Amino acid sequence: MKIAFIGLKGIPAKWGGIEVYVEEIAKRLVQRGHEVTVYCRKWFTENYDTYAGIRIIKTPTIKTRATDALLHGFTSSLHALFKNYDIVHYHGFASYYASIFLKFSKKKLVVTMHGTAWDLPKWGYFASAVIKGANFLGINMANCVTTIAPFLKDFLEKTYHKKVLLTPCGVNIQLKRQPQTIYEYYGLKGNDYILFMGRLDSVKRIDWIINAFRMLPCKDNLKLVIAGDIGPSDGLGYKSYLLKLANSDRRIIFTGFQSGNIKEELLSNCVLFVLPSIVEAMPVVLLEAMSYGRPCLVTNIPAHQWIISDGENGFLTDKDNFNEFVHKLAMIFKMNHSTLENLGEKARNTVKEKFSWDKTVDLFEEIYHKTIME
Repeated sequence: MKIAFIGLKGIPAKWGGIEVYVEEIAKRLVQRGHEVTVYCRKWFTENYDTYAGIRIIKTPTIKTRATDALLHGFTSSLHALFKNYDIVHYHGFASYYASIFLKFSKKKLVVTMHGTAWDLPKWGYFASAVIKGANFLGINMANCVTTIAPFLKDFLEKTYHKKVLLTPCGVNIQLKRQPQTIYEYYGLKGNDYILFMGRLDSVKRIDWIINAFRMLPCKDNLKLVIAGDIGPSDGLGYKSYLLKLANSDRRIIFTGFQSGNIKEELLSNCVLFVLPSIVEAMPVVLLEAMSYGRPCLVTNIPAHQWIISDGENGFLTDKDNFNEFVHKLAMIFKMNHSTLENLGEKARNTVKEKFSWDKTVDLFEEIYHKTIME
């Protein structure tokens, strides 16, 4: 099959869950003999024409917060209109508006919804309405709709009265890495730090983590590592607020965005991974932390509850209760090391059994074949 992906920043993935999702699926489709094209924006993609056998096409756009993703969706769709793709697969709400160009061609359209972005506090009324409109149009233009989590599937089916297929994220199970580079760079020896990894966004409530960490009693040798940076469409305000909140505390380490060996070492050796988000769709970084056998403390939002059972393979805390988050964090650090390691191993087994990129690609191959034949 000839398959094109539209609606992401670029690959290799460096910015968010959609990029990771598309890259992992596209690489496996190529390995199975399909011709795969990914439309990218030039400022998010290095000078690649191909990557891992994937053809990369950079179409024009304008680099502003309001126009970048939306315009890129239109130019990519217009380019795809004149190509002989069997499937055009849309990701990212802004690109859904352009799906109308391809609806009346012979190409089949698949739309994957990655979350309810209109709920995010950073969007005002107008932006929220635009995103909702994109979602409505994309779902109605699509020959097939998929999503990444059961609660999103239920929401879409109830709202739009259209069948939605579940195509979850996966995770690559890898061996743990020794703390070599992170010891050289940050003095981290392993099991001596709490880790947050992800975009520095108020939705993630990293301020909760900093405040709770500084309230922990008798933990002078414990560090807090915040690995990530602002996204390309985010302002500097929240990051500046976090730096001010940390108040030059030497125990709090901001590493910036990390990938490769350092990312793997950070995930392998933290004593606890924390993600107290207000909302998530399917946080790949949580699956990654669990895949390294790390115990995780997360909020009790639907996306997290699908993955973690409190006290069995991780910890859940009330998403609206900071005091409970503080209490839960303190409770975890009163537990003995072997208990935490056992929880981490159960977390690893959970993702190994439930979240496989290969199984998701199996689903997409079946979806594509059926969609083409309809």
